[in-house]
Amino acid sequence: MDGKVEQDQLQEYRADEFVVATPHCRLVMGYLEPWAAVRAEAPELGLTLVHLTDVTAATDHLKRLRGAAARPAGAPEAPRRLPLDDFLTELRGLFEDQCDHWAPTLAKNRVVRGIKLFPYPSGGGEGDPTHPDGGLPPDVGDATAGHGTRVMILDTPIYPLESLAGRYLASRHSLLHPSNGPRNRMAGHATFIAGLVTRRAPATHLHVESVLDSDAGEADLWTVARRMMRYADGGVDVLNLSFGCFTFDRKPPLVLERAVTRLAPRMVIVAAGGNYGDAAADGANRIDPRPNTPIWPAAFDEVVAVGACDADGNVAPFTPKVRWLDFFAPGVNLTSTYLRGSVRGRDGKVLHKPFEGEAVWSGTSFAAAVVSGAVAAGTVPGRRSAHEALDELRRGVAGRSGAGIVPVPPTWPE
Repeated sequence: MDGKVEQDQLQEYRADEFVVATPHCRLVMGYLEPWAAVRAEAPELGLTLVHLTDVTAATDHLKRLRGAAARPAGAPEAPRRLPLDDFLTELRGLFEDQCDHWAPTLAKNRVVRGIKLFPYPSGGGEGDPTHPDGGLPPDVGDATAGHGTRVMILDTPIYPLESLAGRYLASRHSLLHPSNGPRNRMAGHATFIAGLVTRRAPATHLHVESVLDSDAGEADLWTVARRMMRYADGGVDVLNLSFGCFTFDRKPPLVLERAVTRLAPRMVIVAAGGNYGDAAADGANRIDPRPNTPIWPAAFDEVVAVGACDADGNVAPFTPKVRWLDFFAPGVNLTSTYLRGSVRGRDGKVLHKPFEGEAVWSGTSFAAAVVSGAVAAGTVPGRRSAHEALDELRRGVAGRSGAGIVPVPPTWPE
């Protein structure tokens, strides 16, 4: 979905769109013609996406409707805001003026990215992938672990490697085909995650859905949430979400919240905790996100949030210092499946040597994949649900598939 993109202090969003609760859409649209039109409806979310043809004109119209109620004579001018922020403020204000402080549910259509580093480069890992010294490590779980289970990976397209053949299902648009030119490092993100999941649960069946652009590693939340809801009744046991977004007010984004609330009772949702925990990452000029800023979807109560640790159990410095993390899992210098071909690093330069289907990489994206694999390995269809397998992981009785995964202690962060 194309559209103008702006960025507030923390996160990008579609500058000419907003989301409204469907029951109140007609009420809202009554104030906005001819500057707005319904772009899409999502009955499964109870939300409607609205396109604004002229944000400034619509805002000026709302200000005229509010009149003196918006700013009594002598009151100071309101602080300048970004155009869509100004529009939403005026729209909420109009309803609050007329409805005794009630307003319909409204939100931005934010852009979500593969878990990123501070300040704002795209990317799913901490640094660039590198070449392994040897081949892929042996599986952690036994060969039958995860048999009959289904893990959904919403991410970038997957590269069709022989080592993953028969282990996943992906539509044509979710396959990453060979390229003659170099790719962004993010292009191998889903492939790396797939290898980590199947290392813990070799017999699980993966379904990979491309929702993040293979070059920029981004999508808007409307698209992400609707893709999530496709699998509400699809028998998915574990949903892996190794991406995230911030919000300026630190509140959960509406569209993603709706999807998580509806899906969490049906499947275990695992998300990356983010790679912004190192307060010294950008020196003295750090503004946001702080090491304790919530990132979504990981910060939802219903989501299993995962931070990264190294092989010795030491918490990775890029893991954020937040209380809503659930597990620490291996996420430093992991070896897994990756694309074949040349790759551009964080600085945009082509890395010196093409990849041959394997890489070493670090990040909470990959720690989340480890936990997703462990939950799948502990799930036995008809006998032990994914939520029960998650409980065993929390209690430290998950066996081999849970190796290296530890619950976050109550004292974290000290």
